Amino acid sequence: MAPEHETVINHQGREIAIIPAQSSHHKSSQDIPQLTGFTMRQANVDDIQTMQWIASVTFEDTFAGTAAQRDMDDFVAQAFSREALLRELENAKMHHFFLINDESDEVAALLKFNDSGAQTEEGENIPSHSLEIQRLYVMTAYKGHKLGSYLMNYALEYGKRHGYEQCWLGVWEYNYAAQEFYKNWGFERFSEHSFMVGEDNQTDFLFKRAIR
Repeated sequence: MAPEHETVINHQGREIAIIPAQSSHHKSSQDIPQLTGFTMRQANVDDIQTMQWIASVTFEDTFAGTAAQRDMDDFVAQAFSREALLRELENAKMHHFFLINDESDEVAALLKFNDSGAQTEEGENIPSHSLEIQRLYVMTAYKGHKLGSYLMNYALEYGKRHGYEQCWLGVWEYNYAAQEFYKNWGFERFSEHSFMVGEDNQTDFLFKRAIR
């Protein structure tokens, strides 16, 4: 019988979380949902506070229980400072989009992808002629509406139009739901990299897929 839970161990060998075990069954993401009741628009400098709020909420949702609150707050404050986001928004090779709920005017999801020459990693390890999806966040209240699939398809279609051969991204090693989503879209793990949240060393798995 398959286990009902999995224990998460950090790099120091400490048990930091117990999460539901993930099914090994992968369903295919073939049907692209129609965008009904939502509007997609490009983010601008007036959206920086909203982007910071989304980053804070999604980062805490992901890493709660694996890092101290102060460490998470410090990480978000540095990685998503006004200056850092302003530099991103002013870079023509970095593309930020919101999905907005037409009825409530709430931000339901966020997408950021980077052209070659403006990616978070470069070098032999990264696929050549590739597009990077750096952020794909769906707010908790809107999960289950296939907004992630809509945004993934948007990014891949952009890559196809601009002649990219591959797409790659990073996902936290214990974010099983996100890994399952990417695998359903044909992504395969090819490498990993480490980053620090306070004093705790965390690992992102790197995934890639061909753009057809």
